[in-house]
Amino acid sequence: MSVNRALFIILPLISWVLLYPSKILAQTFISCGEIVSGTISTVGETDLYTLTVNAGDVMSMRTVVTSGTLYTRMTLYDSMGSQISYANGDTLNYTFGTGGTYTLWVSDFGNNDTGSYSLNLEKLNGPCHTLTPISCGQVLSGAIDAILDKDLYTLTVNAGDVMSMRTV
Repeated sequence: MSVNRALFIILPLISWVLLYPSKILAQTFISCGEIVSGTISTVGETDLYTLTVNAGDVMSMRTVVTSGTLYTRMTLYDSMGSQISYANGDTLNYTFGTGGTYTLWVSDFGNNDTGSYSLNLEKLNGPCHTLTPISCGQVLSGAIDAILDKDLYTLTVNAGDVMSMRTV
């Protein structure tokens, strides 16, 4: 096969991967409230995650580096492969105007470091975790069992109430 013919076949494939990465590259599904672990083990590597949302969802995607010198970059793509948002660092918040399946890329910001991280997907306008009701004067016990884990509570108050909450 000649070099020109090989380029004729390979270049369209490369373009297709760049235009529609969610159709080609291996991805891990992440659901609301889930915490997953990932590793950027080689310089330039990118981990891909698939998430499904509804129109109007306000989602927070958070990473915490657990080892190495990684500085995370998250890039969000729609189902057509168009970049719609990104964040350098640990948090990417986005309001989805259209429901559907989206792809989140996690990489090192400079593409020159490696390390491990935890990733959490959380819905801010209607949390996907169970909310534990708490009333005035009540004492509850809880535990944070993993990185990015959280306990969520709900409290009913009246206008003008002044509340004090603390953890020990």
